[in-house]
Amino acid sequence: MLRTHAERDQSAGYSRSGAREWRRLLSEAWGTFLLVVVASGAGIAGVISNGPVTLGMKVVAPGIMVVAFIYFMGAVGGAHLNPVATLAFAVRRNFP
Repeated sequence: MLRTHAERDQSAGYSRSGAREWRRLLSEAWGTFLLVVVASGAGIAGVISNGPVTLGMKVVAPGIMVVAFIYFMGAVGGAHLNPVATLAFAVRRNFP
């Protein structure tokens, strides 16, 4: 059975306190920032180092960052890492 974030929080005993919501927002903002930095940094690293950065390296770097962030902060904010996906879930009322 699929449950929304709000239902999981309620069953786990979490309240909708301001501190918890700020942690969620901060984790989403931090994850989005890191994703942008890693994705753009792959190409910039190749230009600065004058070394070859293959397409595979450019694709794998953001993927590794997303996996690491999900393990690191996924339980805090849901690890959407995409503001549009977060907004879409909020509009659908899947989480507060």
